[in-house]
Amino acid sequence: MSSRRCNEKVAAPYCGINFIHPTYKGKKETDGRVSEKTPRYRVVRTPLKVPEVVEAEGELPPKLDVAGAEEVLPQQPDVVVGLHATQKALYVHTSWPEGDRLLSLASKDQTSFQEVPLPFKGFIAEVHAGSSSPDLTIKLQSPIESPRIYTHRPGKQVTDTELQKLYSKQFSGLDWRIVWTEKEDSTRIPFSVLHGSKLGPSQLEIYAAYNNHPDCYGRSGPHVRGFDPQTLEQVEEYGLVDIHAYVEGGGVLGHDWYEQGVGTNKPVAWESLHQVGHKIGDLGIAKPVVSLVSAAGRLAPGVLARPDLFAGLVLDVATLDGVKAYTVMNPTAPFNIPEAGGTADTARGFNTMQRIHLYPQNLPSGEYMPVLGIGRLGDARVGLGQLLKTIALAQERNTGDADILLFVTDGGHVIADLEQLDARTVVIQTFVLRAGGHPDFQLAV
Repeated sequence: MSSRRCNEKVAAPYCGINFIHPTYKGKKETDGRVSEKTPRYRVVRTPLKVPEVVEAEGELPPKLDVAGAEEVLPQQPDVVVGLHATQKALYVHTSWPEGDRLLSLASKDQTSFQEVPLPFKGFIAEVHAGSSSPDLTIKLQSPIESPRIYTHRPGKQVTDTELQKLYSKQFSGLDWRIVWTEKEDSTRIPFSVLHGSKLGPSQLEIYAAYNNHPDCYGRSGPHVRGFDPQTLEQVEEYGLVDIHAYVEGGGVLGHDWYEQGVGTNKPVAWESLHQVGHKIGDLGIAKPVVSLVSAAGRLAPGVLARPDLFAGLVLDVATLDGVKAYTVMNPTAPFNIPEAGGTADTARGFNTMQRIHLYPQNLPSGEYMPVLGIGRLGDARVGLGQLLKTIALAQERNTGDADILLFVTDGGHVIADLEQLDARTVVIQTFVLRAGGHPDFQLAV
């Protein structure tokens, strides 16, 4: 449970607003099966003199034990991930399965939240609000939309600050294009390439792309030019080549493309990733350091198997555990994770996990490429234990002298804190430049 208390950072009318996540065990059905029921968060208003709400256990529905508690936002299909108060309104940020939403309560007398129309479907990576300003500022992005900064206040439309566009103009000399490569079975795979006038180390980034809905979580593709401004500085200063691959398992080429690389078909996506690696070499670009984010971690066995194509591996809050991963659903996981990642409930599901997850069956013994694991203590979607034991086993099985590193921060699956976000960026980009062979990032002998 989280609570907004009265202090200088929270607008007074919204003190005592809480969001509650009650939990209870599954209920046995008539056929003997146990149904897993995990309720979503609700938002309630509580008396200021009693700001805490204690959740009841074992009750369906859960009861509130604070007199006068008033529900202002009932349980939603998606998950409440944050409350943000400005001078003029209280905002609720919700996430998945149909993309992030922003709900607004414009006054303490308003009886229900109103949805704020967003410019496109995606996820809200950062939110900034304060009681001294009427504006809420958000960073909205998706795998096919460049990150952009928007503001909102009650009664107005969401406004693009155009900060991202102004920033990008400083890097007008960069080249961005889509390249297609073809496998032996004639399957064509697209990937994007962003680079400057000089070609230095390269990074190949792949984001989670495994949702049944190809137009929301996990959609990635070459339809719209997309990049994060933080990457542009590395591209210009160090000659970094930034590459994004769109292999099977994502929604870029439709639902069939998703089906071709999901579950037991995951090795098909590994083969496509290898073909992208070959094509990168044919273009005269250095072997890339591969960065796998979230559910894209299921591509990790295919990366480690080909040190001839890839220079290193970054596991960024990645799905790695083939035994325990998602056998019990949590309230912030996409609904189709068992289907896409396997489940211990059936023999086929268990064999899927054994085959496509990195830990422990697909962690080889031998000389490793450099590996960096990124984890977060509060990540409810991918448990930190997956990363810790994977990195530990990789260090044990590595017979070479390559770096096998671990970096853990606070925060959840998505980092909202700017200092932690900057720290993660510095660590990953330093690792990419070192593993990729940039001379300024090698250890002195």
